[in-house]
Amino acid sequence: MKHLLLSIISTAIVAISTGGCVEKSNPKITEVDRNLKISINQTEIKNGTVTPVSPALLEETVHISNLVHYAENGDSVTVPFYFSNVEKYSEITGNNIEKQIAISINGKIIATPTVKMQLNNGACSVLLSPEQVSELF
Repeated sequence: MKHLLLSIISTAIVAISTGGCVEKSNPKITEVDRNLKISINQTEIKNGTVTPVSPALLEETVHISNLVHYAENGDSVTVPFYFSNVEKYSEITGNNIEKQIAISINGKIIATPTVKMQLNNGACSVLLSPEQVSELF
């Protein structure tokens, strides 16, 4: 549970556009057992649209064990996870402060957050819509 909360707080710092770091209470946690391919790419803006730049800065298959639902997020679900290549993730976040990155799951862009600080623990999470949750889980 401690790692889960750390992951959620770390992601708020990465700025997945959930309104900042707000204390949230009484989450509903759903246990899952799924491996997903997660990629992080640098981005560029083409014709007003954020697009990922290839190749991926980091691509890993990560294990997802929990989906976290906070009432404050409406129907959206937080998916916390950890990259095993902690050094590379730390390097990516450190080199891209105040830059937008793309986070993809199974080849589909899920989020384009602006990195706010270097993260040294491999923790990341994304906020998914109910449709995305149904598709992936």
